[in-house]
Amino acid sequence: MHDPKTPLLLLSILCLLALPATVRAQETRTPPLTYEVEQDQEGESVVEKRFNLRLSAGIEHDDNILHLRDEAIAEFDSGIFAPDRFLINSVDDLIFSPRLDLLYSSTPETRRRTSFGLTAVAYQYGDNSIKDYERYQLRFERDFSDVRPDLRDLELITEDLKSTRFRIRRAFLRANRSRLRLSYTFGPERYVGQLVDDDAGVRASARVESDGWAAQYLQRLDRGDQSRWSLLLGLRHDEYDYNAEFDERDSDRDRYEIGLNRYHLSDDAYWLTGLTFRFTERRSNTALIGTQGPGGTIQDDLSYDGEALVLRVGRYSYRMKGGRSLYKSTGLVLRVEVGTKDYITDNPDDLSHFLREDDYWSAALGLNYPLTNDWVLHLWAEYATQETNLEPVEGFDRLEPSDFENVVFGIRISYYFSKKTERSKAK
Repeated sequence: MHDPKTPLLLLSILCLLALPATVRAQETRTPPLTYEVEQDQEGESVVEKRFNLRLSAGIEHDDNILHLRDEAIAEFDSGIFAPDRFLINSVDDLIFSPRLDLLYSSTPETRRRTSFGLTAVAYQYGDNSIKDYERYQLRFERDFSDVRPDLRDLELITEDLKSTRFRIRRAFLRANRSRLRLSYTFGPERYVGQLVDDDAGVRASARVESDGWAAQYLQRLDRGDQSRWSLLLGLRHDEYDYNAEFDERDSDRDRYEIGLNRYHLSDDAYWLTGLTFRFTERRSNTALIGTQGPGGTIQDDLSYDGEALVLRVGRYSYRMKGGRSLYKSTGLVLRVEVGTKDYITDNPDDLSHFLREDDYWSAALGLNYPLTNDWVLHLWAEYATQETNLEPVEGFDRLEPSDFENVVFGIRISYYFSKKTERSKAK
């Protein structure tokens, strides 16, 4: 089997070297931005404290909400299946997702910003309420380096292509900024699908609760006026707790990542080219694998090692007024991910995972457009596909989603409110 990451790696290297070449040929340079630290009447520097609120609502169409393979979709469409085979009303659905973001930040005269954030988002399915779920996240971010010298624009802030604007804010291109990001995410119980309970030998509704934490360290590597590189190191740990019928599926997942991004500033745009490598370890509750139950031996080990390459290419235009950015940007980003999952079970009776390898790739395109100073429109589309190298087993229905294709596209509108809540003397 050929390595699916090789062509992407070559493409990434070419993009890193060639994409900003056309921008570099421009003679006009962006004028440096200025920033004066606010002072009180006695001339002492002050601390800026700010509160940010974001309210948004999105709607998307998902053409395969359970990631069913073609044979399962054909079975559903035929209407001829066992009563416990499907509990969904349709393979596709419209999903409504209201979202709330709160952010509180404190920035002293040294500009070593510290912030705390909270996000809550709900996913409500139009025809399949059984799939409704929520997600909550707490965030902490801290700058460690003194970044006062030579203030310039810009620094890009971008998260999930589906859920946030591409925002440009103050940055210091001549200073090596170090930053730490911490987050904790909790997902209450959500419906996965109708899976076979090996213990009882019948299908049952599988639900999973998840929580996890993540840490990212970002380090700027150079001090160029118009072009720079930055290094990203990341660690993420997730735990998955299934309902009682599927205790053997309880698992932990660790993901390690290292990324290199190149940023280039022209007179009216900001270019990003980035490449990230991720290594993932997921381990099932192996203490239950091989135990004896009423229906026989449990044979369902989800443990795997995974590798992925992620390429991002983006262009962001910005608006200036009086030599300063308005902190509103129009952005277009393409993200491509190619990866594999190698299942590590040594039990040949585990027909779903023994000697199994999944190859997958996805491509997502996001467009961000500010309507006013407070309202931002976001459009996105994503295609994902997965293939397994195992041949189908006659008379056996896989316990895992295997081969599937999935197309999602949507629109989101967001309202942003920001207020300086307090100013006090810096100590």
